[in-house]
Amino acid sequence: MACVWLWSPDHINSVTDIIRELGASNAVGGVNVSTASPRYGTKNIRFSSGIGINGNCTKFLPGSYSEFYFGSAAFWASTATQSNFGFRENDTAHVIVRRNGTSGLLEAVTAAGVVGTGTTVINENEWHFVEVYCLIADSGGRIIVKLDQRFSSTDYEIDFTGDTKAVGTTGVVNRVHFIADSGGGSNFRITDLYFNDTTGDENNSWMGDMTVTTLYPNGAGDDTDFTPTPAVANYLNVDETSTDEDSSYNESPNEVDSRDLYTLTDTGVEVQAIFAVQVSVIARKQPAGPRGTRSLIKSGTVTVEGDDHILLDNYTTQETVHDVDPNTGVAWNKAGVDALQAGVKVQY
Repeated sequence: MACVWLWSPDHINSVTDIIRELGASNAVGGVNVSTASPRYGTKNIRFSSGIGINGNCTKFLPGSYSEFYFGSAAFWASTATQSNFGFRENDTAHVIVRRNGTSGLLEAVTAAGVVGTGTTVINENEWHFVEVYCLIADSGGRIIVKLDQRFSSTDYEIDFTGDTKAVGTTGVVNRVHFIADSGGGSNFRITDLYFNDTTGDENNSWMGDMTVTTLYPNGAGDDTDFTPTPAVANYLNVDETSTDEDSSYNESPNEVDSRDLYTLTDTGVEVQAIFAVQVSVIARKQPAGPRGTRSLIKSGTVTVEGDDHILLDNYTTQETVHDVDPNTGVAWNKAGVDALQAGVKVQY
């Protein structure tokens, strides 16, 4: 694995969707999906705080990482100093990256306090792309923070070497916490996120200023085994821009290895490079007992399955990242993604 996770909220509508997508257990009243102040997409996640409100949520990562790269577009609309991005082992933060509301400068924070301060003033009501490299260690740990895709190897906002490991932890990050944690009406927005580990040949470093585009089913693929409800073409039950859950769906009662594939909308004319493709499957089980699915991606004649997705009684989301085109074995290009099919199979 190299790219662990890609995300934007363009396809979601509610806090319920945020909790399902991020695996968040602590999203509260100060978190919402907003169409105001858009970046390149149509939506962003807005965090706010005030009396009785502390907007925060957590992305539960699929593994544990002692070294990683993270990126997010961020927008600040208040003078409050907020934690913003917290890189956690369970509920304990190793590293926090935030904007100081008074100075407008980025700060890196560990258990020892502020260990690094940026040099570029970030004004309110502007989108910026913040990237973070972390090596979690007692000594020789490192925090690098970049702003707006600076290419020089030394053009960093923050470059700290030292203790980045919280006491009483094993020294890994398995959660990313997003928060507007100060009173006074703090306001913080995010979209277009990535998280990379350092393995593999692709996406094992900085991605730079990027966007995440959602492609939607727009036609039948090579497999249509599922039963549609309502009884229309299968893809019409999963082509909505945000899930309507039981209002329209495709179902496979008991047929192990039954498959549904869908063609997808194109990437658009402005795409210059494609770093990775992530397939997201939103599903639940109907009867009692264990049920599981796998995501599918088909490029050319090659079909690749994701890992097992253990279904629950409520809808959950499985995300599978593909760093390279399985049909060519090299980085994706626009033609390959535009011809892609994606879907799901019943595993058990």
